[in-house]
Amino acid sequence: DMRFVFRDAWTADLMPEGRNKNRLSALYFEHRSIPLATNIRLGRQSATGGGVLGRFDGVQAGYGFRPKWRLNAVAGVPVDTLLDSKRRFYGGWLEAEALTPELSGSVYGIQQTIDGEIDRRALGLELRYFNGGVSASSVFDYDTILKGLNIASVQGTWIGEDSTTVNALYDRRSTPMLMLGNALFFQDPLAPNLATRLKDLLGSSTIEALRQNVKATTSYTTQALLGVTRPVSKNWQAGADIRLTNVGAIAPVPVILPEGAPSTGNLWSLGGQLIGTNLYSERDTHVFSVTYLTGPSYSGKLFIYNNSTQLDEAWQLEPSLKFYLQNDNNGTRTTRWSPGLRVSWRLGKQATLESEISLERSKLHSSTRDEKSSRAFYYLGGRFDF
Repeated sequence: DMRFVFRDAWTADLMPEGRNKNRLSALYFEHRSIPLATNIRLGRQSATGGGVLGRFDGVQAGYGFRPKWRLNAVAGVPVDTLLDSKRRFYGGWLEAEALTPELSGSVYGIQQTIDGEIDRRALGLELRYFNGGVSASSVFDYDTILKGLNIASVQGTWIGEDSTTVNALYDRRSTPMLMLGNALFFQDPLAPNLATRLKDLLGSSTIEALRQNVKATTSYTTQALLGVTRPVSKNWQAGADIRLTNVGAIAPVPVILPEGAPSTGNLWSLGGQLIGTNLYSERDTHVFSVTYLTGPSYSGKLFIYNNSTQLDEAWQLEPSLKFYLQNDNNGTRTTRWSPGLRVSWRLGKQATLESEISLERSKLHSSTRDEKSSRAFYYLGGRFDF
């Protein structure tokens, strides 16, 4: 099986001083041999595992040496540049489709260099579990050079015989990912000559000091979720969820962040949903959502209504309405209304015209401020499926 894949997006900025942008997502050739159990992909591509981050130009290859076992290798250059530095990476992973009838996963090792120094060296584990109505997946990534955890994530879903669904998630990861090149972002902006390569920083610092600086200026984001959805009648479902988000602190950085950045603390949200389907037609959906949010310095309430109605084979309407109310510890009160409408018109079997408009009206009031703002967004486009 041979494939050639090309994906590209070009964006025109129509502002007087705007700059057009082009993003080449994929440009690769891939060859797969079923009898030999081999595959190779060459060109611009995105990560499919093995701890690779984002788009890269390079090669990825695999070989199935036993039933349900595969050895993979990858090497390339990240597409997104980091100033004038040069980065390269290589790695490999061992994948097992069925450690047990329910469990599969892979282990990987990857190393990335920047200007000849080790930028990232990580070991990782990916696991997947499927058994009846239970599915779960997890990812762990640890940097052995910077000696820090990059990702620890576990998420799962349970579906009961009555279609009750329970979702759970725990995700803790460094923000950004631990890499030596991050040291280029924390420089004195008033310095006469800012370093654009890692080797420039090594002229005034040791590699050990740079690594310690990267660890000190990297925060950790923790997210957790527990939610349940249950049918209550033929056309209605009810759900509830509780979420936690915490963005950790950043140590002080001279000149740039002399006092550092404090942690956000625990940000909690408690939500409820009511979902109706096919209430007045064969294809309509209604979602009513209420969410209460609270953090160390504020509390808020969010009300959302989303609708999707298929009028006929050609027309689809998707109106929505959001209202948000927030009060903080400084006595500031914020309200925000956001109505919107999305319309799709299908022309035959392959072509579709789409349009969307959304408005936002905000008010902010305190003892010293009284502000109002309005915002409008509109979109018109088309899609052709072939």
